[in-house]
Amino acid sequence: MSEEATQPTEIKGGAIIQGSLFWENEHNCIPGDEEKGKARRVWRENHLSLNLASPIPFPIRYGRCSSSRLCTYTMVMSKDCLSEDKLGQAKVVPFQKIYQSSNLTEITSEIEALTKVEGISPSGRYFATGSIAIAIWINPDSRFTADIEKYWNNLIQTHGYQNINSNSFNWSDGTFLTQNFQIDITIADVKLDFLLLTYMQPKHRILSLNHQQKYPNSQEIAEEIKKTGYSTYFCQNIVSGITTSDDEEIFKYIKN
Repeated sequence: MSEEATQPTEIKGGAIIQGSLFWENEHNCIPGDEEKGKARRVWRENHLSLNLASPIPFPIRYGRCSSSRLCTYTMVMSKDCLSEDKLGQAKVVPFQKIYQSSNLTEITSEIEALTKVEGISPSGRYFATGSIAIAIWINPDSRFTADIEKYWNNLIQTHGYQNINSNSFNWSDGTFLTQNFQIDITIADVKLDFLLLTYMQPKHRILSLNHQQKYPNSQEIAEEIKKTGYSTYFCQNIVSGITTSDDEEIFKYIKN
């Protein structure tokens, strides 16, 4: 048997989850969002190997004032959190499906499903809007790195991803995912070839020309939770093992 014939052809992927996508269902969602919560539960059950979910150090913080969560702050990635003392913790979960290197287009259905449950595109056709996008991290040690990069670059040209390069979409805090940021994605002794994730732009609640602060501080995050009484997002993240370096300080302000 030739060496070429014995080379692996299977491509394994997964998702980095940094918030409610990991835990939200029809019972713990915002009242009125039961369909959204159910869709997320069904997505997890049909697409993820949840029993293999693994914690991963990740540069996340609370930084987006979310109108869909009563204007409390939700999770964003941030280069400010790349240092060891600032890293948070997200989850890496493998996809159930294994893909063949001869047919990478099958991965598109995985991306489309993610865009739907993230509310980017009901049809799954568009992978980005002005404030949220599906991103990919490709394992530089994968045998299929070049193949996946070519597939991804071709894909985003045909699926409404133009905002990635426009002035309306500030990608500066997300680019490190495809550059030098190192991720250990060996799960159950299997190295994953790629990871999908959702990139959200940060947004401070105070929107004015005189307000230059990009991210809320711990007190501001806590005040929004206390003001609305909506603590589910913050608490469920912690219970699920999705954390930031600011959690302890935020909790102190919530109690005071």
